[in-house]
Amino acid sequence: MTTEYPASLEMGISPADSWNRLLSMAQAGYIPENHDMIYQSGDSLIKELEVQGVDFEGKNVLDVGSGNGRWAAPLTERRIEGYTGLEAIPQCVKFCNDLFKTFPEFSFKHLDVYNPHYISGKNEACEIEFPDTGKYDIVIASSLFTHLVSFDAVVNYIDQMSKALNSPTSDGLLYSTWFFYPPNSPTGIEDRGRRSVFGKYMILDLLCAYGEILYIWDGETTDHNDQTKILLKVNLL
Repeated sequence: MTTEYPASLEMGISPADSWNRLLSMAQAGYIPENHDMIYQSGDSLIKELEVQGVDFEGKNVLDVGSGNGRWAAPLTERRIEGYTGLEAIPQCVKFCNDLFKTFPEFSFKHLDVYNPHYISGKNEACEIEFPDTGKYDIVIASSLFTHLVSFDAVVNYIDQMSKALNSPTSDGLLYSTWFFYPPNSPTGIEDRGRRSVFGKYMILDLLCAYGEILYIWDGETTDHNDQTKILLKVNLL
């Protein structure tokens, strides 16, 4: 299936430039100072996974914490089977459903969850349940766990992601990013702009209980944007 660009993408302008312009209109979610980097940042992360052998073509993708579509925009060019973005900020969900309305295989859903730093949703993160169990081949959790405020919430989210992947025909791949200590200071000791830092070996032990870590890279410095990236092959039921 070949995806056509919607009429809102200008003729004669590169898809990347068009998507950057459209994504820069978002009023919530990921809004960097340099709007020209929005599409490129998502595309570069996807290419990192493709280098690690991840093939998006024909796959169903779940993006948890989809924001204003930073990952979704470049995925329109990967000929995926389907994409669902789960997002806790209602404005982001509405923005993306409007922006991607000409891509019927893309949908965005509100994850009604409470976070004391950002949103006043109904459900605790340690109890929330994801929709569409067993539907997906690949789950993306980019800059998501860096915002969860408790280890109990982390455990529940990993469990929900595993259930989302648990189909015998699934690829069973989970990509996630983290701030770890070491090298960073534990949450509460250092102000990282309300970004959560978890114990490295505590998280690695948790992930290994769900599957096999295929690759782990970056996250070796205390730079504000240097997150550890992990590709996990989830054990399927």
